[in-house]
Amino acid sequence: MHRVLVNNPASGNRQLTTQAREIALDQEYEIHDTTKPRDAFELARRAVLEEANVVVACGGDGTVNEVVRGVDAERGLATSRLGVIPTGTGNGFAKDIGITTIQDAFDVLDSEQVRSLDLGTANNHLFLKTCVSGFPATLSAHTTHEMKHFFGIAAYGLGAIPSALDALHGLGADSLPALRVRVGSSDNPIWTGTAVMVLTGNSRRFPGVISRQASMEDGLLEVVVVKRPSVLRTLRRAEPSATKFDTPYLLRVQTSELEIEAPVPTLFSLDGELIKRKHLTIGVLPQSVQFYVGDHYQP
Repeated sequence: MHRVLVNNPASGNRQLTTQAREIALDQEYEIHDTTKPRDAFELARRAVLEEANVVVACGGDGTVNEVVRGVDAERGLATSRLGVIPTGTGNGFAKDIGITTIQDAFDVLDSEQVRSLDLGTANNHLFLKTCVSGFPATLSAHTTHEMKHFFGIAAYGLGAIPSALDALHGLGADSLPALRVRVGSSDNPIWTGTAVMVLTGNSRRFPGVISRQASMEDGLLEVVVVKRPSVLRTLRRAEPSATKFDTPYLLRVQTSELEIEAPVPTLFSLDGELIKRKHLTIGVLPQSVQFYVGDHYQP
């Protein structure tokens, strides 16, 4: 079997990355290290061209996203199996599929525990876990780190929104754009209106999904809409009720499609990577990627 490891040595924990690389060498993986942005995409694409049966991302959620997109670029999602070695900072996707340690990951890769998972789409971009929408792109390059940090927090819980908005206010984000949102199909929408933020996810653990774990195989996306009244005052007033999801300012729903229009170029975070768009059509590709999953993964 031809197994390729796409290793991001700059991911969150260098000690874990080194350890994972040593195990992969011992198990005769073909190893390729990233050296610059988008390398994981190119290395995964090349692995498919060289007919790899298994392509493994060693890093965090961003590395996994790049590897999936690289495999997809060469139409390899139907023929290649994918895996993940969690050496990033949060490793949210690995946890979602029941993998918590490096040894877990290698044990899983030696098994036949493979599931076909959904992929989210945002225009021509793929995402595995989350698409977070909102906040003006005028915050530009010098605030990229802060924005990426905030988007990472927002993807897991809304309790941080009031303090994050305070921080953004200090960065000059006095007026946040009004996002025109349609949840559901154009001929039969579930909800239409104006929002300040939209969290879209294909994740087991998603804000607002209280009584159950969200499915990654049901062809549906979890969506939380933060409606826009008077943004800063209302969100501060809504907290802490916002974290309980019993406020009228939040909408929680499942759908297979939604559309977002912004009045100005706006930041969207796909698995933590930022893109700038005025319009986004979000959808889902049901059970379109094959991933090795851990013992504790439940469909």
